[in-house]
Amino acid sequence: MNQWPADEGAAHRRAQIAILEAFNEEKSPEEVRQALLYAATEANLDFK
Repeated sequence: MNQWPADEGAAHRRAQIAILEAFNEEKSPEEVRQALLYAATEANLDFK
């Protein structure tokens, strides 16, 4: 996420936190996936 195409928005920051929390087993892979999808949508990335 160091080369994210847009300015950091709220969803981007939540995705970063979700990734860190997954390493600590506080978030599930599905929760991280959802956070990344929201961040991608916020950044207008085409991921479909």
